[in-house]
Amino acid sequence: MDIQFDHYHTHEERTAILRGLAERFPKLAELYSIGQSHRGREIWVMEMTNRETGSPESKPGFYIDANCHGEEVIGSEVALYSVWYILTQYGEDPFVTEVLETRVLYVLPNINPDGAEWSITTPYHHVGNGHYPFWEEPKTGLRREDLNQDGYIVDMRVEDPVGEWKVSDKDPRLLIRRQPGDVGGTYYRLYPEGRVLDYDGVNVKMGKPRHGNLNRQYPAYWGPEEVEYGAGEVPLNEPEAKAIADFVLDHPNIAGAQAYHSHGGVILRQSSNKPDNDLPSGDVRLFKYIGELGTELTGYPCISTYEDFTAEEHNVRHGGFCDWLYEWLGIVPFTTELWDVETAAGVEKVQFFMERGRTEEEQLQLLQWADENSEDGFVNWEPFDHPQLGRVEIGGWNNMFIFRNPPPKLIKEIADPNLLFTLHHAACSPLVRIQSLNVTPTAPGVFNVEAIVGNEGYLPTNLTDRALELDKIPAVSVSLVGEEDMEFVVGEAEQKLGHLAGYSERRHPWNAWGPDWSPTRVKATWQVRIPEGESREIEVIAASQKGGTISRAIMLEA
Repeated sequence: MDIQFDHYHTHEERTAILRGLAERFPKLAELYSIGQSHRGREIWVMEMTNRETGSPESKPGFYIDANCHGEEVIGSEVALYSVWYILTQYGEDPFVTEVLETRVLYVLPNINPDGAEWSITTPYHHVGNGHYPFWEEPKTGLRREDLNQDGYIVDMRVEDPVGEWKVSDKDPRLLIRRQPGDVGGTYYRLYPEGRVLDYDGVNVKMGKPRHGNLNRQYPAYWGPEEVEYGAGEVPLNEPEAKAIADFVLDHPNIAGAQAYHSHGGVILRQSSNKPDNDLPSGDVRLFKYIGELGTELTGYPCISTYEDFTAEEHNVRHGGFCDWLYEWLGIVPFTTELWDVETAAGVEKVQFFMERGRTEEEQLQLLQWADENSEDGFVNWEPFDHPQLGRVEIGGWNNMFIFRNPPPKLIKEIADPNLLFTLHHAACSPLVRIQSLNVTPTAPGVFNVEAIVGNEGYLPTNLTDRALELDKIPAVSVSLVGEEDMEFVVGEAEQKLGHLAGYSERRHPWNAWGPDWSPTRVKATWQVRIPEGESREIEVIAASQKGGTISRAIMLEA
């Protein structure tokens, strides 16, 4: 199946690719829908594991989604590429093979199919879902529109003696900030391209459209519209968010999550609402350790969402998906803001959150990069007779395909390192195994059974200290199962072993001033009786909600 990752795929194209892959790899992949968007598009999940090594629900799960915000279409391409790569490399790449042998991946390549479809197939780009159509929003003020029908919605510059902008002497395409003392020149006001509703002939009111922001929809720290723009009426009132929350809750084996967003070229760790000092210190260390691996593989720095990616720390984000995963469920999530044109163009990174004015020299660097790499990155200014504002010029930066997303030719270049980090993150999950199983006869028909159950994964079976606070993740258990005539002399059939540490805890040699080491394995024992002179097969089953379920059989020999 020849798949070209040289353009941004529509929902129909993506669906066809996913169906084709599921048909090609029936032992590894199952495609199904978890619900529909506002406009009736399916929200697909590709479930990937080798079912011959265990059922999906018996393995640690890892959740991957993309395109939460409609215009962030690079995430959907990275997720789609990841599905293709993982399935085609199974049996060829030892690491990919190991992950699919021992874990199950749930990949949702596009959780906002309406917003993505509008962003790809029309000039209208926004972060919301299909709830509020762009042709109806906002109700007053400036409503964005492709006035000159050139296929882009960019900016309008309007001559105004009190305008804030002037044309650069170094490149007439660029507008730079007017400085104090600048007089006697030609100055401009800068507005998004669009029609002005209810224009009073004096001031251009900037209309604020409603939109369903899926990353403001989750119960953790949720706030209403007056607190958080785009949050909706109540948590999970958008069908896409509700379907995702239901899916996560219906799959308690999910131990980690990766959300693909754009842009900024950073890996975001928890929390959106709290500084590091207000989080369990062990969890902060854990996020940093895994994040260091992400930086090594992708080149993206791993930063705190609250401390490094928030425009104003007193105005934190509410209702975030990853906050819900961590704060309510104790799961380890990361958000990757894919793609950074500043880094690509050699612009010095002075802040991670992208809302800032750029200097003339920075704009010149970006413009040179756009001229060489993106035919859609900058739209040349063209005169236009505006129905309300009169003579204007339309042009400027095309944010969709230079700042928000890279040119399509870079999709594979961005996907390769990021899918590798995601696979390594998936491989961090706890992995419970029966490391030894022994039977010793002690009397006619009486046997001692001993099983050592260990966690061979990186994370502990409780995942995080936050999960321990919540007390929502059950302890590891081990059960001995036999025929009805088997009698338990010593030991209950099912025994609780507590939680088992992973090897993440032991990053440094032990010292007396450091934290105590927790056990990574526990021994369970039983004494059982069967009819004298007979033999029976017994089964020992070790179960961990996040570390998987495994069983081994052994004979009680007469």
